[in-house]
Amino acid sequence: MTLPIETKRLILRELLPTDDEGMFALDSNPEVHRYLGNKPVKTIDDSRAVIEMIRGQYRDFGIGRWAVIEKSSGDFIGWTGLKFMNTERNGHVNYLDVGYRFIPKYWGKGYATETAQASLEYAFTTMQQDAVYAMTTLDNHASRNVLEKCGLRVVETFDYDGETLYWLSITKDEWLKQRIGLPDFAITSQESISQAFLAQKIFTFHQAIDIVRNLPYGRNSNKADLTSLFRDQRGTCSTKHAILKKLADEHHVHNLKLIMGMFRMNARNAPEVAGTLQASHLEYIPEAHCYLRYQDSRYDYTKKSSTPADFEGDLKEEIEIQPEQITDFKVEYHKKVIADWLAAHPAIKYSPEELWAIREKCIGDLAAQL
Repeated sequence: MTLPIETKRLILRELLPTDDEGMFALDSNPEVHRYLGNKPVKTIDDSRAVIEMIRGQYRDFGIGRWAVIEKSSGDFIGWTGLKFMNTERNGHVNYLDVGYRFIPKYWGKGYATETAQASLEYAFTTMQQDAVYAMTTLDNHASRNVLEKCGLRVVETFDYDGETLYWLSITKDEWLKQRIGLPDFAITSQESISQAFLAQKIFTFHQAIDIVRNLPYGRNSNKADLTSLFRDQRGTCSTKHAILKKLADEHHVHNLKLIMGMFRMNARNAPEVAGTLQASHLEYIPEAHCYLRYQDSRYDYTKKSSTPADFEGDLKEEIEIQPEQITDFKVEYHKKVIADWLAAHPAIKYSPEELWAIREKCIGDLAAQL
């Protein structure tokens, strides 16, 4: 397993023998077991046996439920993740089940949804699974809502040990579509960018987005040649979104726009640059960021975890650009914004050249941490 996994608020890691007290607090609570047969554990040894069983699944199947740690407190708050089901359920065997269980005081915070989404990403990207399944009781409306928020859909009901349960599923294709939110199309153009993707055995736009999103962050050897992403096996916000825009253009999908936004890069939206900003006595620096816009929504594929929410609260202006403008035009526009900003803030005693050098140090910080 590739662990730990970090979400915005949580850490997902292996369950350890030292989690016995947390597991006992979880599974001895009758409220937790309301929809699980009303059979809370009686002793901490019962919880230790569960931990050992799950650790056995790690050894036997390479996967099992994970401990969930709240970042802000360091507390064990429950478990989540994937379980390999090698016994039959509803006519299925040897499949992955997604599930979660939390101590009640952590209910209502969105943690189940946050961890279930991370579990699905792990299943479909790291494990390359074709489908994931789940089941829940008919009256456990909260659990069904979490699963449906994550894209699973009720397929049918079935009988299990005399109880009627919902059977839910999501395929990798369905997950990609709901995660991406952009139109899909087959890559068929004979133009250069399309042919570069086809040479990588990437056959649809959604597959292209998934590949580009997962490339490490880093500057390219030749920004003017967008296919350098494949040679370098990395990309920036500019090259990643420009190549996707160009691919869409080659298939006459012209309502997908490449956007350059100017935002306040600070320690909140880019924690990696906090040290450089502090050393330079700056609260933020105006930064240029490229992303896509389709209809009324923004899409950011700079890195696997990127979302427009990372920068939207600090966005100052945005303009539409073309893929060819990510080189000289973008740099000159950005430098003018910095010069204007310094002119409007005379208390900041840097020249435009000095501030650009600090900005370059920040970009280096980002690349080093990604």
